[in-house]
Amino acid sequence: MAVLRVESLVVERSGRRVLDEVSFVHESGILVVLGPNGAGKTTLLKSIAGLVEPSKGVIEIGDIVVYDSWRRVNLPPEARRVGYVPQSISLFPHMTVYENLVFAARKRHGREAHRVARMYAELLGIEHLLDRKASQLSGGEAQKAAIARALASDPALLLLDEPFSNIDAPSRDKLRVELRRLLVKLGKPTVIVTHSFADAWIMGDAIVLLRDGRIVASGAPSSMLRPRSLEAARFLGFNLIPATLLSVENGIVVLEAGGEKVVGEGVSVDAPPGSRVYIAVKGDDVILSRVRGEGPNWYRGVVVSLYETRYGLKLVIEALGAQLNVETTRAYARSILGGVKEGLELWLHLPPDAVSIVT
Repeated sequence: MAVLRVESLVVERSGRRVLDEVSFVHESGILVVLGPNGAGKTTLLKSIAGLVEPSKGVIEIGDIVVYDSWRRVNLPPEARRVGYVPQSISLFPHMTVYENLVFAARKRHGREAHRVARMYAELLGIEHLLDRKASQLSGGEAQKAAIARALASDPALLLLDEPFSNIDAPSRDKLRVELRRLLVKLGKPTVIVTHSFADAWIMGDAIVLLRDGRIVASGAPSSMLRPRSLEAARFLGFNLIPATLLSVENGIVVLEAGGEKVVGEGVSVDAPPGSRVYIAVKGDDVILSRVRGEGPNWYRGVVVSLYETRYGLKLVIEALGAQLNVETTRAYARSILGGVKEGLELWLHLPPDAVSIVT
């Protein structure tokens, strides 16, 4: 049985569809709804929680229909058994952390509420914060306390809205790993909404990509590495190279781009030969070299610009009639490329199994 089913969900606001016929099924584990600001992510979460009433659609949590516009079902939030943690932490500021957790646990656990509160405090590593008022917590501490409180209510489904957005980078990296480990250990079905790629790939067992209120892609994180739509490829930051489709045979695709032949392997294409399409390739899949390697898909390129990031170098390279954003490490740039500067001519390799085709 699916832990969550959303069907044909529509939410309208001021005559505009904030959610437009959204449908998906979440079977188990952690589902991440990924999208830019204004995509409708928070509205979707609030609709599931019962805090926003949709115009149309169906929402099922487990075997309970919590919303059905045709059958006129709309259960109140307290009847949906969801643990909702909004982006702005909603702890009771006049209570201690312990009192917040006990308050949440009391309805489901009764006399066991105090034991349950301490159990989740220990699981989240906040036992030392139990006597503090919620108003005295840092961003990371408050987030952990809010998640512990949501779990203490024994929800059938945990809903987290941008859970790492108000936390500094080092704490965020650590909390992602800790929280995923805990949710897997507990077997707690969870939906997380975020605009962060790191959140999605580290936390998610499955990803739904939401843009302008519509789902443009969904599947396992690995499936997002071969996008099927132009919208998904753009949002995910793929390089897009205009091309002409020449042939498709036995999973091998041959294209022409910038006067060069490009080969793709294992690519799904819904277009006939002669169609204008885009080659989509991730910047960290492009291989750079001072000499041409063996096999297909090697091209001359020129470094147009470059800048340093926390993780390495980002280069803009002109090749195949387009400007490609390419990522590499500082060590690779020094040892293999002998240093990189604007105007440098390089060889680029697009691995055939990293080439996607979108229209």
